[in-house]
Amino acid sequence: MVLSESSEAYSLYYTIDPDKHSYHLHMTHHRTLFLNVYLTVSNFCLLTLILMDIGEILSRYFEEITTYDKLVEALRGMFLDYADRLVELEDNYEDKMRGILNEISLLKGTFIDIPPYEPRSFAVFDGASATMDLEAGYIGVYAALAILFPGMKRIYSRDSYGIVPQDPSRLKEVSEHLVLNRLLDLTRERKVMELAERVVKEYRPEIVLIDGSLMPVPRTGLEDRSDLLMKEYDRYFGSICRLHFVARSHKVLLIGFVKRVRSKLLRGETKNLQVSLPPRLERLLEGLPDLYDVLIVDMILGQGEYFPRRPILIRHSSTEDIRIASIFIKPREDTTPFRLDIGGVAIEEEDIAMNLVIKALGFIKNYMTSLGLPYPILKVDEEVKLSRRLIREIYDDMRYRYLHKGKGRILSIKTVWGEYL
Repeated sequence: MVLSESSEAYSLYYTIDPDKHSYHLHMTHHRTLFLNVYLTVSNFCLLTLILMDIGEILSRYFEEITTYDKLVEALRGMFLDYADRLVELEDNYEDKMRGILNEISLLKGTFIDIPPYEPRSFAVFDGASATMDLEAGYIGVYAALAILFPGMKRIYSRDSYGIVPQDPSRLKEVSEHLVLNRLLDLTRERKVMELAERVVKEYRPEIVLIDGSLMPVPRTGLEDRSDLLMKEYDRYFGSICRLHFVARSHKVLLIGFVKRVRSKLLRGETKNLQVSLPPRLERLLEGLPDLYDVLIVDMILGQGEYFPRRPILIRHSSTEDIRIASIFIKPREDTTPFRLDIGGVAIEEEDIAMNLVIKALGFIKNYMTSLGLPYPILKVDEEVKLSRRLIREIYDDMRYRYLHKGKGRILSIKTVWGEYL
């Protein structure tokens, strides 16, 4: 079989070896792919497996745009108009900020003035997750990983990775994609916090660096629709409280590095959080439009600066365990600002230990890369990442195991294509 698309040729064929109960699928497009599978399956399952692999491999190599050309033109025009309106909106924000920029600039600091800091030991943590949409239901996979410096010791346990829902008989309880995503997010973050708590107790690092916020996300209406989700939120919230408590008890400096800043701390619009801004800053920000922190801070900070010099103090209304000092930083001119959540030993009662805040900034500065992200964050993100390719390969293994043991059945393991509604 030969397929052609825009003068490019693809050759696709397969051969079956009846003695070894295997098939070979080959595709040539400047190079040859060999896929060898050894299974004892029925002829029907073998043919189905071949067809599934043909479709999957072709989809990786090209995708033809078949959308009606006038509809494409209309969609493109709509997005270009939206970009124009975004520019106008940002210009309006800048006009309103211009009147306070000179005074508010006095409240920011520069990394040049921060001495780099090298701790005796530190641990960095991250989690990753992905979903599979099967005919049997929606499932998710998560993993959490720690790297202990120096020495680059990788730490995880059997409890650090898993499938949601773990019991296949409960697939029917996660019948909505929104519920699965929420359940998976909460479980992944809980596993990161639990792993961090364990590492603090066992290894006593001087600093714990987490890729993400140290503040819990608020409840949503989804918890009321799922008993699984309600219980998982309680476990998630408890894991964050315990990590804060354990970090303070063991005199560990806790740092959360937030890459995607969608908070509204500067506007005081935070559910279940009590935000204390420096009085001068609070006065200057009065009357500003309702904006995310990142949009306000991006108009204030230049390269190598942080804001505010005196951090924002954040407490949770439901527990005394969660107390955080937050600062925004901008390592590079061409990146959006990041947020540092600083906790653990740096916060005692209502006081922020500024010497430890400076130490946290010095630690981040010491490991900052040309990409604008600290090296430990990049490293742990790289090693825990559940890429699409990895998930495809794991799914292939899972599918072959299912076909081998399923006695001709195939429905449950098939993937779902298209819209969810």
